[in-house]
Amino acid sequence: MSIKHIIIYAYFYLSSFSLFIFSQNITVESDDIPYEYIYHFDEIKYDSSTSECSIDNVYVCKDKICVCISGYINKPFIEFPDKNGSIHNYILVPYTDINNNFIYNDDNSTNNETIYVSTNCKTDLQCFSNKCIANECTYNVDSNISRCDYVYVKPSVFSKQKHHHHCGRMLGEKCTKHVDCSFEQLIFTSIRNALSVTDKGKYFILDNLPKEAYLFSTDDCTKTYICKSRKQTYWFFGHEIYDCYYRTETVDGSFGPSSREDPNQCSYKGYITIDGPCYYTSNCGDITIGKLDSYSARVYDIDNNYNRELTAYGWCSFAYKDDDANWMTKISNETRINQINIPGTHDSGTYVMDEIYEVFSAFFRMIWEKTQNLDIYEQLFKGIRYLDVGLETNEEKEIYLTHEKFDCYNKKTGEKYYLSDVFDEVIDFLHIYSNETVIIHMKNDNANIHNEDKDIYIYEEEKTTSNNPEKIKIPTNEQDMGNYEYYKRIADLSINNDKKKYDKLYKDYFYNGTDIFPSLGEVRGKIILFTRNDFIYKENDKKMQVGLKVSVPEMGDCDKEKWLDKPSVSVPNDGMIKIKKDADKHEICYPRTTNHTFSISSTLMSDYKILVQDDYNLLKKEKWAVINDLLNNDIPIATEIRNDTDYYLDIYGKDNKFTTKFYNDGDVLTINFMNMQAVWKIGRTIKGFAEYINNNLLSNVLNKSLHIHNKWMVMDFPSTEIIRKVRDSTD
Repeated sequence: MSIKHIIIYAYFYLSSFSLFIFSQNITVESDDIPYEYIYHFDEIKYDSSTSECSIDNVYVCKDKICVCISGYINKPFIEFPDKNGSIHNYILVPYTDINNNFIYNDDNSTNNETIYVSTNCKTDLQCFSNKCIANECTYNVDSNISRCDYVYVKPSVFSKQKHHHHCGRMLGEKCTKHVDCSFEQLIFTSIRNALSVTDKGKYFILDNLPKEAYLFSTDDCTKTYICKSRKQTYWFFGHEIYDCYYRTETVDGSFGPSSREDPNQCSYKGYITIDGPCYYTSNCGDITIGKLDSYSARVYDIDNNYNRELTAYGWCSFAYKDDDANWMTKISNETRINQINIPGTHDSGTYVMDEIYEVFSAFFRMIWEKTQNLDIYEQLFKGIRYLDVGLETNEEKEIYLTHEKFDCYNKKTGEKYYLSDVFDEVIDFLHIYSNETVIIHMKNDNANIHNEDKDIYIYEEEKTTSNNPEKIKIPTNEQDMGNYEYYKRIADLSINNDKKKYDKLYKDYFYNGTDIFPSLGEVRGKIILFTRNDFIYKENDKKMQVGLKVSVPEMGDCDKEKWLDKPSVSVPNDGMIKIKKDADKHEICYPRTTNHTFSISSTLMSDYKILVQDDYNLLKKEKWAVINDLLNNDIPIATEIRNDTDYYLDIYGKDNKFTTKFYNDGDVLTINFMNMQAVWKIGRTIKGFAEYINNNLLSNVLNKSLHIHNKWMVMDFPSTEIIRKVRDSTD
């Protein structure tokens, strides 16, 4: 045996010997478990009634015998009497804040003793829940155990706040009725023993926390406070809230209705799964409630210094953040953005359509103009990464979102949904989730601007076709913006914005490269700006393009009758035929290639990397037929060619190599618009159409694991399930 081996064996022998002498192993079978790890029977209150447990403690009951312990259950074992008065040791997992085996170094011991604590079980009888699976105690709704908590009764004008004990299932056990839960409330049956929140309009009452607590945002939505106390104002005009905290700071003074805002109307930070106790402050001040296991909660503020997030339960630690918000983290840096199947929203800013101020028209706009239920910020947290944004201007030269000449509104501000709001919300999101990338595709939906070189309105110029070659000149209105001024304003809001935002310049959040398909590593934490038409401005007399131009062909001529018509020509599956573009032909409905540019002098029109389907005037059955054929590689595609006087379509058969490259090449992209334009008839709504398309997409494509190659799917009213299915379909 070599000297080297002797030294190694000696090292392991001495290590094992010292471990044996200076360590202690504790299990539920140990005879003398230290007080730090077990609720001893002589230190807990034993009572068959529930009248003596203080407001800060809870009753834990088994077989109709109850003991009073701290509401913050932080010991792994408990001594508990049976019906005959005999004492038994039980493992409290999974109802304790210690869910795993752990090691404790006793620095006070003269031997610097190491203690190994095991919560493993051998039989059901060792578990307080009476259920042992794979050597771990687990939840058991069939066990005869319960927990009793103080439940608050909200005060009224004629009575003070009251409280009483209520017994129900242990924290973590699943509830289906209010009375099942120890807190006598639940929110969703899928959330275990969830606590309730009463929305009072300008603040939340966190009703069933063991302690009094309130939550509100400041009137400018910049901060959200959690508070301990409130009092009635004079003449009963609302309440004042005080004893408040902002992150780690104590906030002086009291806050009346005029200085508060409903937290749900302010900044939305996504959801987390809580794993641990919650507190009044982010640095673990007074506790609001003991450990909550696998609770889903909405987030109102984030303190990255302490890795805690503010929820309706207080400042909580978490097991993981909802991966809907950070799903791109799992994708390789080398993957190009076109190679990711990206879920997107159509007319992304339409969650409020003039509804705040024009009640009479609200109903019609809701069913025929509204395409989304969530604001931009919430969409991003749900997993959306492509935003379709229509822009409008007015006499005040404001730039804001629109849909079919109807203004979009920002519910958080009560004003128009300005383009600057969109940029701010996306950057707020990327500041938290810096591994994500967001594409914003801008279009002039109702931009009242004129071409400074031609004295013609841009909106009219873009609608001009070969069938209407005459361009009507319109006198310049001083109140309207010229195209250079308009696009310069957009550039100054984004790619040229030198203002500081968080830890860097605003413009640094925008991708400034020229690659139409950059790698994900190049654009993590950034916005990629696409424009449907030329967004050209002048900088020192030099023409510049805002972002990257990716055109979307106008495909509104395709309707039900044209789709159902027979093709005007027979195209061999592997062949190509050129036809004159005719709005009355079936071929007008085929997906079409488009061009893109990254600078004024460089127009890439010969590589045809991008294919678009946007037949928005089809009805739902015909629209689904086009979408389904495209996803199943079973439809010809077209390329639009223009000479001096006419437009032509090159039609490629579905098996032509030009067509099939969109199903297997790495350097291509298909943008598949799932939306339809609502028909002005009773019973036909955008939401109804969207449900039909989305349900078909789920059942016929996404749930069948069909191979989907380099597709961005742009949807109306997408559900969480469909967003996840699209993103997870990436190879």
